[in-house]
This record gives sequence, C-alpha cells and structure tokens, in this order.
Amino acid sequence: MANLRINKGASLDAVFTITDEDSAAVDLTGSTSTLYVAKTLAAATMLLTKTLTNGGTVGTLTYSFEPSDTSSLESGVYEAQIRTVYSGSGAVYFSSLFSFIVDEVVKVA
Repeated sequence: MANLRINKGASLDAVFTITDEDSAAVDLTGSTSTLYVAKTLAAATMLLTKTLTNGGTVGTLTYSFEPSDTSSLESGVYEAQIRTVYSGSGAVYFSSLFSFIVDEVVKVA
C-alpha cells in the first residue's frame, strides 16, 4: 500500500487498489471498507475513521477528503490501515500499514 500525502485542510480524491499476493485485484463485492488513521494504530483513539466507497470486482476503494477531515490534525506522519469486512462470511482483512502524511501549508505574504 502506497503512502498517502495530503495538505492540512485540503480536498483530495484518494483511490486505493487492494490486491492479493499475486498482485491481482481483490473482488470487494459485498464488503465494507474503513480507513483508520492514528498517531500509532496501537493507540486507543483513532484520529480519522472513514468509510470508503467500494469499487466491487476491480478492487478499488475511493474517498474524497474534505478540508474538515484534516484541518484539526497536526502536520506530521500518522499510521493508517484499511479494514475490509465481507457481509456474507464475516471475513475480515487488513491492508498493510501505510503512512498518512499531513503537510502544513505555509502561506507567503
């Protein structure tokens, strides 16, 4: 999973592609995926928890970040992971950990 970088308080359309060990797209039909972001995922408090839009058989997940999603976060590097739950079987899968990087926007007068 590639790292995600966003400017604090910015909008961003993010696309995640979920693949198996052979790099083939995972069929996400009938599943719900959630993005979790925290200073460390071992922390009890998640700073962001967002439900992702499921792309079905093509293995993609999307989310459109709004300025309010990151405006209260400090700039820095956070841990992130996507959890996918299949409704029929109840199977749960986790992505590998990746960095969620929030950059401070510096305005020059």
